Amino acid sequence: MHPMLRLALTQFHRFPPPSPSPSQLSHLTSATYIITGSNTGLGLETARHLISLGASRVILGVRNISAGETAKASIVESTSCDAEQRARGLERVDGVVCNAGVYMDRWEVAPEGGGEDVSMRVNVAGTMLLSLLVMPKLVEAARRFKGGVAPRMVFVVSTLGFTAKGGLDRAGGEEIWKGLNEEGRYGGRMDFRHGLTKLVEMYAVREFTERFAVEETGVVVNMVCPGLCATGLARDANMLTRAVHGGLRASLARTAEEGSRAVLNAIFTEEETHGKHLAGCAVGEDWIPSWMTDEAGQRTQKQIWKELVDRLEASSLDAHDAALLVWALGEHHPLASGLSWWALTASWKFQHLCHE
Repeated sequence: MHPMLRLALTQFHRFPPPSPSPSQLSHLTSATYIITGSNTGLGLETARHLISLGASRVILGVRNISAGETAKASIVESTSCDAEQRARGLERVDGVVCNAGVYMDRWEVAPEGGGEDVSMRVNVAGTMLLSLLVMPKLVEAARRFKGGVAPRMVFVVSTLGFTAKGGLDRAGGEEIWKGLNEEGRYGGRMDFRHGLTKLVEMYAVREFTERFAVEETGVVVNMVCPGLCATGLARDANMLTRAVHGGLRASLARTAEEGSRAVLNAIFTEEETHGKHLAGCAVGEDWIPSWMTDEAGQRTQKQIWKELVDRLEASSLDAHDAALLVWALGEHHPLASGLSWWALTASWKFQHLCHE
């Protein structure tokens, strides 16, 4: 069955409200979470749920600080949480939700140089850079509070990725990342571009979970597809694209709040979901097409990872960041080295916006 038809048939399945266990609820009172793309949509609703459940601190990762402040005010109003004066240094991280992304209907080169498409840089390179930078803090929490609730890293992905194999094939097989960012290979077509970025992200995440095994790190990493949700993802698109999205939202989409329940489930679900694809609130490995898991798919996965990490390592990172990227390549084993925490940089500006 075509993945989009299957998605449409599952859109009417209702997601249950989040139901963390008693031990998880107790853990929340001292836990810190980072959520990117949290000024609207799924990220905002996930943050709202965590605060309502009693999370000690939720950090909103946003590209626009004023939008983040607006999101904070919305959360404060709906949860009666106003703890700004109690802000303190970031002592621990118990969970990260990688939700940030853009939907572009035009080819746009990132202004920082390198000739990369904005959507590929934000949705893939930025997301994976953040995951690499934050992993040491999650490992630290897993060790420090061993025997408690395992830290989580959740990637929000999309079923559209499973429709984008043709776009990936156009990138060529020798230098995939370079090919993905050559406009001439795609003739300026952007109709499948968002799905293509999510496919590349899923390949990278699957390799990430293999390299950072939960048995070694104590950190559970999974990816979740909440289905079609009514969010502002296409707000930067042209009028026609926004109209099409509006029609789909009106007829099929879940609310952002209901979609966020799937994200919460990914945070609270069993450790056995490490490396798994969650379709809504259930493990959905059967959604992963065979061309991603067969021998050729595995070669593609490892090549995407290598090229992506090479690209990140060569970018304008400081020495600490570059050292961590060498770690990700597997040339060193840092799990016993006690890597210290440093400020998150990348392309995201982080603010301590709401906690306890």
